[in-house]
Parts: sequence; C-alpha cells; structure tokens
Amino acid sequence: MQPVIDVSKLPTPIALVANRLNVAGHCPSAETFLCASYLFEAFLKSVVVVWYSALNAKNSDTSYRIAFNVLRADGLGVWADSLREMAALSASSLPREFFPLVSWATKKLTKPEDQWGRDSFTAAQVVLRQLGTDGEMPEKLNVGHIISSLIQIRNKTKAHGAVGDDFYLAANASYVDSIVKLLGSCPALKWTWLRANTKSGAAKKVVLLTGTSPRRATEAETELFINAISDGVSFIPENSRQPVHASILLDADLDCKSFRFPNGGIVKDRAEFLDYSSGTLHMRDVSAFLTPPAMLPPSETHSDFIFDVQSNAFGNLPLLPDRFVQRPALQETLQTRLRDRNHSIITLHGRGGVGKTYLALHAAHDLIQASEPLFEDVIWLSARDIDLRMSGPAHVRQDVKSLEEICRALGQLFRVDGSLDSVTSILQDPTSATECHKGFLLILDNFETLASGVEIHKFLDTHTHLPNKVLITSRERAFKADFPIEVLGMELDEARILLRRTAEELGITHLIDEERIKELHEYTDGHAYAMRVIVGEMAKEGKNVALKNVLAKRKDVIDAVFERSFSKLKDAGRRIFLTVGGLQSVVSELALLVVLGQHDLDVEAGIDECVRLSLLDELELADGSPCFHAPQLARLFAQKKLDGDPDRLLVHEDLQSIREFGLVPRRQRLGNQQDDAVKSFIGYCLSRPTNSAYDSDNRVRKMLENLAELWPSAWLSLYEYLERHGA
Repeated sequence: MQPVIDVSKLPTPIALVANRLNVAGHCPSAETFLCASYLFEAFLKSVVVVWYSALNAKNSDTSYRIAFNVLRADGLGVWADSLREMAALSASSLPREFFPLVSWATKKLTKPEDQWGRDSFTAAQVVLRQLGTDGEMPEKLNVGHIISSLIQIRNKTKAHGAVGDDFYLAANASYVDSIVKLLGSCPALKWTWLRANTKSGAAKKVVLLTGTSPRRATEAETELFINAISDGVSFIPENSRQPVHASILLDADLDCKSFRFPNGGIVKDRAEFLDYSSGTLHMRDVSAFLTPPAMLPPSETHSDFIFDVQSNAFGNLPLLPDRFVQRPALQETLQTRLRDRNHSIITLHGRGGVGKTYLALHAAHDLIQASEPLFEDVIWLSARDIDLRMSGPAHVRQDVKSLEEICRALGQLFRVDGSLDSVTSILQDPTSATECHKGFLLILDNFETLASGVEIHKFLDTHTHLPNKVLITSRERAFKADFPIEVLGMELDEARILLRRTAEELGITHLIDEERIKELHEYTDGHAYAMRVIVGEMAKEGKNVALKNVLAKRKDVIDAVFERSFSKLKDAGRRIFLTVGGLQSVVSELALLVVLGQHDLDVEAGIDECVRLSLLDELELADGSPCFHAPQLARLFAQKKLDGDPDRLLVHEDLQSIREFGLVPRRQRLGNQQDDAVKSFIGYCLSRPTNSAYDSDNRVRKMLENLAELWPSAWLSLYEYLERHGA
C-alpha cells in the first residue's frame, strides 16, 4: 500500500508520528483523521521548539516567557501565538542560519513555487466547509493562515466529538493533503537533528535522527559535534556546523524511540509531556519554569478603560509629554479633518518614530480643552508594543491587541457587555448607551500592531456613523475608505526646538550649535526619534560623534522602525525597497519599471506597497514624473537586509543598471530631465559587447523592450541593438 507520507528523510521525532499515519492508511476513518491531527500537533510544536531553541541563546527574557506559556498550554492556540510572537521579533534575535525558517513563517505565498501553500490552505478550507465554516483565500496568504485553519479544524472536531463516517469520507483526503504539504515546505525538517549523550560517566555518543530508524554517528561525525553540543536533542541548520540545543521543550529517551512534547498541565514542579507516536504520557521536572515571567511594563501612552472628567469633556487620555514639539501645519490639517463632517475615519500614517502618536494625543487634548468641545467623549486605546526610548526600543504591554479586546475596552468605558453587537450600537448611535449627543472620538494608536487589522478597519468603517469619529495612527497607509494624513520628518525649525530641548535635558547644549542642527536634520531627514538617539549618543560620549557611525551601530533602533513594515512586503515590494535603499540618490519610476520589469515583477504594485508602508518617499522630478527615495535610516536598514537576501546578486545587477540612468541627488532632482537619463541608459545598452556570449539571459534586450513600451522613441534604439546582435 502506498504510504501516506514519505518518512525516510523526516527528523525522527516527526517521522515516528508520521509512520503512525502510514499505518492508519488512506482510510476515511476516525483513526486516520486522528493520526493526521497528531502529526500536525507534533509538527507545530517541533517548529516552536526549534525557534525557541535559537531564541533562548540570544533573548532569554522572551524565550523564558515562551517556555512558561507552552508548558501550560491547554491547546494549540498558545503554540501558534508563540510562533507568531517569535516570528514578529527582529531578525537580529536569531542566528543568521535561521533566516530561511523566518522567511518560511512570514513570507507571502505569491510566487509560482509557493503553489503548495495555496493548495494546503484550499485543502484545509474543504475540511472547514464540512464543519460549517467558510473562509476565503487571504490576499496575503502566509504559513500562519494555514496553521490557523488547521488549528480551527482540530478545535472544531474536538468540540463536535464523533463527527461521523460521512465527515471522514468527505474530509480526510483534504485534511491529510493540507498537513503533508505544510510539512514538506518547512526548512527545519530538512536540517540535521541529533540526540547526544554527553553526561559524564556514560559512553559519549551522537545519534543522527533521520527517519524511523535513527543511526549512531560514526567516530568522524561524532568528532564534528561532540564538543559543541549539550546532552539531549539538538538541531543543525543547513550550511551550518553549529548545533542548537532543544533544551527542556523536547524530551527524548536514550534509545531514541520516544520523543515527548509539552502537553499542558503542571502539578507542583512536574509537567505532562506526550509521545505522539505512541500516545503515552510522561511527567518531567520543570522546576526551572515555575516563576511567572515578569509582566511587560505599560507603554508611555497607556491609559485605563475608565472615563474621567478631563478639562471640558469625558475621556481617558494619557498625559501629553512635556517634550512635545509643535508642528503647526500638521496640527492644523488634523484639526480641520477632525472637525469636518465628511470623514468618519482619519489616519495619521508615517514611519515609526516620526511623531504620529504625539500629534494624535496633542489633538485630543486640544479638543477636550475647548470651551465647547466638539466631542462629548474622547477615547484613547493604545496597541503600542514597543516604546521608542532614547536609550533604545523597549518592549511594552499592549492595551489592546484584537477586535475582541477593543470591544471589551469600549464595553468597560460605556458600561455595556463588550460584545460586537453592543459596540456596533455605540458606534452607530452613541445615545444607545450614554447621554452622548455630540458623539465621541475613538483614537487607536499603533494600529499596525493589531491582529487582523483589515477586519478591524472594515468593522469600524461599516459601523462608525457621524458625529462619531475614529482617528488611527499607523505605519502603513493600508485602507482606502479613510482620510490619510502623512507624517514625514520635522521641518528645520521644528527639529531645532527638539534638538535644543533634548540637549538641555542631557546637559550638552554646548555641542548643539546651528551648524550641527542643520547637519543632524539633513542626515536624518528630520526623523524625530533618530535625532534624539543621536543626541543621546553624543551625551554618552561627551562630544560630537560621526553621524554615519552612530545609527549604523544601533541596529536595534533601525529594526524597531522598519522591521514590522518590511516583513509585510510581497516579493516585488521587497526587491524595490532593497534596490532603492541601495542608492543615496532618487530613483525614477521609469528606471524601476525598466530595470525591475525584466524579472516579471509587478513593479507598480511593489512601489505602491513600499510607499504605503512608509518605507520609501515619493517625490517628483522636474517634469512632474514620480521618483522615489529611501531616507538615511531606511538605507541603513535596506543594506543590512540585502546582505542576507537570497536575491542579493540580482539586486546588485539591477543597481548597476539603474546607475546607468544617472544618479540624481534628492535636492537636485528638480533640475533633472528624464530625456537625459533615457539617452544615458540607451548609450549604456548600445555600448555593450556584441559577442553572442554576452547577454545570454537577454537582460539588456528585455530592459530596452520595457523602455520602448514606456518611451516610444526608444524603439529605434532597440532595433539598432537587435541588429548589432544579429537578432
């Protein structure tokens, strides 16, 4: 009988469980369904264990919290949440060898080679429809969506109990197919897994964990590992010789026949572990994980869910920090939109650290201090998970993380039950729960950190009726139904106030003269947080510092500003950001369409994505045509990302081609004519060698064809190029 899954190359902890599915076979039976469920559970826990093991070496606080939670998890949801939390961390929290695993967990499954993901998700939806649940293919499908669907299946079948033979007949094949495709895609299952016995007094040995019959390593193989590994299970990523120890979350016997994962339930200092291949339970000492992890501190903009009289209105606003710098143009635009009767949702969008939160908070305080307040209630809900402090980014506790938590918070404030229905009524008609006749303003800070942001925005857009309004701050301009206000860097006058105030606070006013202020403003593009960090570094050194060195060393700062936005890019957006970020000059839209268009990328969509996520700035050339620029901080981030990117060689080739359009500094762009750039690029193409070996992949020809489609006068140049090359 054909096996359900090939176990020969799987790591033994997974292979033994997969073999149980093979024994059950392709049957429309409860046993086959249950064995497939066990295989998925063991797989999900294995991925979390692998990730945790790498994180444990570099981020002990986060890894302790992960272990503490999964040891007590009473369902797979906690494991999936832990995977999601680890995937959202900066890539710097993991060894470079783990980047393929990060990419697998976070990338958008849009390429032809990602068809497995679309097939896996579709197969899972077939099963969910049998359980009475319908789901659509997400626009930005990733592994997380597949895992969530499979967990939903597991939970629903547990709740339904015996679902019946008809269900297994209709669902088993799709369920197994979804799980097998997911396993086949995971890079961690292709790594070297081993079990070492290094305890003193025992014969030291290493067992390679592959398939259902693991083998003892040869002496030569053992020598490679024995001095670098700890007792127990370890993993060695591809292209690495450095083992990573699994620690407590994966237990194995000496014979390598039983592998146990946490199964929830702690009694005193012992936790339950389950061997999925046999179904047997074991108790293991977990006394090292009895102390609850320290709760993250509240954010700088935390507020309680209790109304108080604030000036002339009811609200729960946090205090406005003393260091707020007035930004008159932005403040006037925001106040105008808050007072109009046309837009129920307004979004302040821009990259992290430019001052969106303080602008929103200042506007809210202005509103409640008016003698006749525009709104009766002003509500502040913070989804912030990182405070950007001068000393560096610090993880903080989010006040709200999901639509359910937003509803509960509004329920507390308005003293209703916090259900979707009750909150819907309040958004549509505030008098349904209060004597509020002027309406209320709901401010959602750091909207991009919320789970299922699209669904939350759709809910707010559907149900928020004027005079109620919603003000969002976000790093991304993701929605079309709101009124967007872009927050860029500070003007020079604003930056001057910020820098002098910060220097006075740190006692280094003698280091901040007018020349230094202009230099800092130009170097950072007026980025408020970047300027404060640099002044903080100057205070540490007690002297002026080389600007190009300060931020390059502060990877934590750069990652905090850009990592979350970068992780949302599709392939086209990623390539465009890495390309534009590789140049100090502006890059015309024409150059991007011509050069990157040769790779069958949706260049226009990628450009739009980079601008929407505040990774690139959109500007204009002298003729009004669009061009794009990466600010200094974004360039530093792009250069670090490019070093580890699998397409870095192609990006370097594209950069060379774009340079042939001519490099135009940002401040000189209005003097640049595209005619000159096109002539320069055509001259470069026509000067290429005419030997047949050159341009074997038709790069130059493709670029000239793209140019001719966009710039008709280039057709003659394409014809000349083809004649020279005998085409």
